[in-house]
Amino acid sequence: GTPQPKKGKVYATFQLIAAIEAQSPEAIAAVESCYSSVDNIKDWSIIHYKVDFSDGCSREILRYEDEYVCIPADTEDAFFPEDEAWTYFSRSDKEVSFPEDIGHISRDMVRFVQSWKTNDGTEQSAQLTYSFSTDISPVYMYLEYKELSGENPQSCSITVYDDAITRDVLRQAKADLEERPQNSLHN
Repeated sequence: GTPQPKKGKVYATFQLIAAIEAQSPEAIAAVESCYSSVDNIKDWSIIHYKVDFSDGCSREILRYEDEYVCIPADTEDAFFPEDEAWTYFSRSDKEVSFPEDIGHISRDMVRFVQSWKTNDGTEQSAQLTYSFSTDISPVYMYLEYKELSGENPQSCSITVYDDAITRDVLRQAKADLEERPQNSLHN
């Protein structure tokens, strides 16, 4: 038979801790859980998400196995870097810290700062926020990346939608795809 598409909810289980030491077991576990959640989501066969870049570029993407449905679907922008967006939130060896007033670990949100040096030795840092849906909401996860320095700081966010919405979008997308060949027969 056909393998069934993988889907699944992602749950985060953390306790809020007042002052967060970047190397404490809780902090390491929270960051690890964020990275694992992203790995997990990227492996789903069905995933419905929206990417927004600071340059105003925005796409809603539905991936069903290896099919992509992109809204808006202008051909000039066929190489929209949605995969590049995921790399901001994927596992990395950048240094992690939890500065006061920024660092946060709770059941529904983890926020930390990443720091790294560029090839020319410039210090750079970015704030990453992973919000997990803990209520009955249309969003599994909301990710936000903001560069904190540089001449032209980048920012990017990804919203991953609930599978109830995904099923409807998928049903519509499949209906649209099925209509196309029939239409061409009538020509």
